[in-house]
Amino acid sequence: MMFSYLMKLHDQDLNYIVISRLEGLSNELTRLFWMTNQQRNELWLKYHDVVIHDNTAKINQYKMALSLFISIDNNYKTRVFAQALTKYET
Repeated sequence: MMFSYLMKLHDQDLNYIVISRLEGLSNELTRLFWMTNQQRNELWLKYHDVVIHDNTAKINQYKMALSLFISIDNNYKTRVFAQALTKYET
């Protein structure tokens, strides 16, 4: 499962950010946000001036919206520096 994989990466590297929300008696995953060490310490620090936030429709197998946080570097290349999955719009 993706959540377990991300938590394993976080345990190996504390600069890897994973923020989650589990709800209900079944601990259903409703929110998941993550940034890799490189995204946090290199991309975010350099290119955080302008952030583009884009959401997909709930077309994946988990029926969750994928959010991408993107910026443009000094070579006009797009850089993804954070991502999230959300079940609800709130």
